[in-house]
Amino acid sequence: MKPKIIFLTRNGLMEPLGQSQVLRYLIGLSKDFNSTIISLEKKNDIKNTSLKISIQSQCDENNVNWVAKKYTNFFGPFSHVIDILKMIVTCFIEAKKGANLIHARSYIPALAAMIVGKILNINYIFDMRALWPEELITSGRIKRDSFLHKILLLLERHAIKNAFSVVTLTNASLAYIFDLYEHEICHKKVVVIPTCTDLEKFYPSNKKSDYVIGCSGSVLSGWFDLDKLAVFYSFVAKKNPFMKFEVTTKDNHVIVTEFLHRRGVPIDRLRVFSSTVENMPSVNQHQCASVMFYKGNQLSELGRSPTRMAEVLGCGNPVVSNSGVGDVAEIVNQYNVGVILDNCDENSLELAYELFIELVSNSNTSHRCREAAEKVFSISSGVRSYAEIYNQAKSF
Repeated sequence: MKPKIIFLTRNGLMEPLGQSQVLRYLIGLSKDFNSTIISLEKKNDIKNTSLKISIQSQCDENNVNWVAKKYTNFFGPFSHVIDILKMIVTCFIEAKKGANLIHARSYIPALAAMIVGKILNINYIFDMRALWPEELITSGRIKRDSFLHKILLLLERHAIKNAFSVVTLTNASLAYIFDLYEHEICHKKVVVIPTCTDLEKFYPSNKKSDYVIGCSGSVLSGWFDLDKLAVFYSFVAKKNPFMKFEVTTKDNHVIVTEFLHRRGVPIDRLRVFSSTVENMPSVNQHQCASVMFYKGNQLSELGRSPTRMAEVLGCGNPVVSNSGVGDVAEIVNQYNVGVILDNCDENSLELAYELFIELVSNSNTSHRCREAAEKVFSISSGVRSYAEIYNQAKSF
C-alpha cells in the first residue's frame, strides 16, 4: 500500500506557480505515493471554470486528491489567521483519515503541519522555499525587529526545530540558516532542492529570434529591480536599433510600460503582455535571452531560486542577472550561460552588452543552457529528491 502524503500549500493550484511548483511534483510522485493537496485558491481563479476542470482532471488522472479552500484577503491582517485556521482544520480532517507524512510548503502551512503533526504524531517536512521574513522586509511590507518580524522568526525557529526534515532552495542560504538556528537544525536532514521545471515542456526551438530580449514574471513585487531592467533595456536599445524588448507579466501593464518608456526604452520596440502557463514555453522559445534583476546582496536573496531561470535555460536561452541572488551567479559562471551585471556605470554596461552579444551569437550557447537546466533544474531530479525525503520521514 502506498504511503499517504498530505501537501499543504498557500499557493493555489490554479495559479501558474501552483501548477509548475506543486502539481508537477505531486504528479511525478504519484507512482509511489498517494497525495492529498490542500490549497488556498484565489477568488478570480475559482471563477475560471475551464481551468478548474483542467486542474481537477490532471489530479484525477494521477490519483491526486485535491482539496481546494478559498484564499482569504478581505479581513486585512486577520486574513492570515483565518487561512491558518482553515488549513489546520482541513489538514486535521484529512490526516485523521490516515496519513504518513505532511509536506508543508512555506511558513503558514508549516504552522498547520506543526500543530496537526503534534496532535496526531505525524512527521512533517518544512519546505522553506525562500526566506519569507527577509523577503517581507526587502519588499517593505514589514520592518526589521518589528513585532510581526519577531513573530515570523519565532515561527521559523519552531518550524525548523519540530520538522523531521528541512528543504531550502539554495546552497547560498545554508550558512545563514545554520548560523541562525544552530541548535534547532544541527541534527536535521537539510536538503537543497532548487526551483525545478518540466523540461519536457521547456525546450529549445528553431522559432528563436535573434532580436527579442525577454523578462518574465512579476516586476512590481518589491524585490525585483525594475530600475536596473530599465537601464539595461534602454542601453541595449541605443546600441542595437534592431533589438526588441518584452515583459511577460500579470502586473499592471500600463504601469510597467510607462515606467520603462520614461526610462528610455522605445515604446515602439516594447511589448508588455500576459501569458498562460501553457504558452510560456513558446514565449521563451521566441526570445534570444531573458533578463532577471533582483534586489541582490540582501538576506532575502540568499534563498531565492527564480523559476524563470529554470524555464529560460531549459529553452536554451542565456540569462542576464545580478549576483547576490541565491545560486544564480554561481550557476551562470559555472556553466557559462549568461551575464552577471552588478554595476550600471557606462563601462559595466558596455562590457555586459559585449558579453551578451557574444553569447547570443554563439551556436554552442543553447546547448550549454539546456545542459545546465538538465543538471540543476530538472523536475525529475526534484521528484527523486522529494521521494527520498518522503521515504525517510514517513510515520507508521
